[in-house]
Amino acid sequence: MQIELLQIVLFSMKAVAVVLVATWLYALAKKDNSVMDVAYGIGFIALATYTYFCSDIPQDLRASIITLCTIVWGSRLSIRIYRRNRHKGEDFRYQAWRNTWMKYGKLYFHIRSILQIYLLQGIIIGVVGLPIIFANTLSSKSFSLLNLFGLFIFCLGFYFEARSDEELDTFLKYRKGNETILQSGLWKYSRHPNYFGEALIWWGMALMVVGIVYWPIAFLSPILITFLLRFVSGVPMLEAKYRNNPEYQVYTRKTNAFIPWFSK
Repeated sequence: MQIELLQIVLFSMKAVAVVLVATWLYALAKKDNSVMDVAYGIGFIALATYTYFCSDIPQDLRASIITLCTIVWGSRLSIRIYRRNRHKGEDFRYQAWRNTWMKYGKLYFHIRSILQIYLLQGIIIGVVGLPIIFANTLSSKSFSLLNLFGLFIFCLGFYFEARSDEELDTFLKYRKGNETILQSGLWKYSRHPNYFGEALIWWGMALMVVGIVYWPIAFLSPILITFLLRFVSGVPMLEAKYRNNPEYQVYTRKTNAFIPWFSK
C-alpha cells in the first residue's frame, strides 16, 4: 500500500515540479518571490491536467468533474492574484524574508527561498491535491449521492471565496476616506469568508472521492488547508496586521473569525 501510494504521488507531482522550477527561475530574473502566489493555483491546474491525461486508467465522470473544478478554481485564483499584484513589486512578506535572508549571503538566500517558499509550496500542493490525484489515478466506483453532496460543498465554497474576494476588491476601490474595514456582504457574517470558502472547497473535493481506494487519506487535504488558514498563515497573519485598529477590534467582538454566523 505504502509503495503504491508513493509511486502515485511521485508520478502526479512531475507537472507540479515543472511549474515550481519555472516559477523559481522567473522569480530569480524578476527578483520577486511573490510570483509564487500566482503560481499556486497554476500548480493545481498542472497537477489535475497531467494526471487526467497521462494516467493509465480510463477517466470517468468523477475524474472529469474534479479536473474541471480544479481548472476553474485555480484559474480564478491565479488571475485574481496576478491582477492584484501586477506592477506592485514584491509582496511585503517576501520582501521581509529577502531582507533577513540576504544578511547571510546570496547562497543562504537562494537555499532558504527554495526550501521555505518553493519546496514547501510543492509539498502543500501535493497534500492538498490528494483528492485530485486519487480521482485521476485510481479506479473508482460510480458517482454516489455523497460524492454529489461533495460537489455541492465545493460549489458553495467557490461561491464564498469568489464572492467575498469580489466584495473586498470593490470595497478597496470605492471606499470612503474614513473606512478601513469591510463589514458588509459576506464579511458581515465572517471576518475571513474567503478563507472559509477555500476550506469548504477542499472538504468538497475530499467528499467527491469517498468510495475509491485510499479515500480516507484524501481527507488530509481539507484538514491541512483548514488548519493552515485558520491557525497558521491565513487568519492569524491578517488579524495581527489589524491588531491596533480600534475599528477592527469592534468588528472582532461582533463577528466570527472563520465560520459565518450572525453578528453578535
